[in-house]
Amino acid sequence: MNLRQKAEAAIDPTEPSALIPEPLPELPEVKPFDYCFLPASIRGYVEDISERMQCPPDFAAVNTYLMFSAVTGCKIGIRPKRRDNWVIVPNLWGAVIGGSGVMKSPNRNEVLKPLKQLQIEIAQEIHQRNAQLMNSGEESKLRQAAKKSQARKALKNDPDADISGFLKSESDTLPQTETAPRLITNDATAEALGQLMIENPNGILFEADELIGLLKSLDKQGQEGARAFYLTAADGNQSYTIDRIMRGTNLHIESACLSIIGGIQPGCWLNT
Repeated sequence: MNLRQKAEAAIDPTEPSALIPEPLPELPEVKPFDYCFLPASIRGYVEDISERMQCPPDFAAVNTYLMFSAVTGCKIGIRPKRRDNWVIVPNLWGAVIGGSGVMKSPNRNEVLKPLKQLQIEIAQEIHQRNAQLMNSGEESKLRQAAKKSQARKALKNDPDADISGFLKSESDTLPQTETAPRLITNDATAEALGQLMIENPNGILFEADELIGLLKSLDKQGQEGARAFYLTAADGNQSYTIDRIMRGTNLHIESACLSIIGGIQPGCWLNT
């Protein structure tokens, strides 16, 4: 007789209340959020946004921590044990849970403004540098064409002339154009996230306005590999190598680091 059978045998079916379960105790009331929980360096930022938008301070606090986690990425690690090489990357996944109309999305957008503005400024700066490089490259091509023309004239006048000085290429010394680093993405498949992590080794922030959409997509049949990839990227310091026939082989991510931020409604959260 197993444990369940023993428990059922111990119940007296003649007792009216024997099969009626007792109600669960009520959950204790959640204490209000106190700004003192936050470090002094970000307390004013969180309080300002919460007061201006008249929304719970928990929202801005969670979003702010997640933003800093994404910026930090895998640059910093924590060693919980003094005599061990075990490292934990402070990579965070977070969600703001609230009903419709409680300012989840506007609050997150306000908190993430500095991060999004930083990404725009970096992209603009690199675009300007690339434009200068392109102009420099065109100038180099014209100079090289002129040198080749001079070399032809020299050979025409003297077939044995030394033209090695005319044929030295300047293009080899030109710097390559840069790719603007990415800090945040809003819609990407697991494969695209892998490519973004290769290009951005510090990690990236995935912002989802409604996290239920992301969770539902990962729950579909055929997304087993994507779920495994997300779990690996949650650690923040695990390497990951992608080998695909179409996408190519040996696509190596040195440190798969993914932060996730978003909102979700209570009903959706309870049903996931």
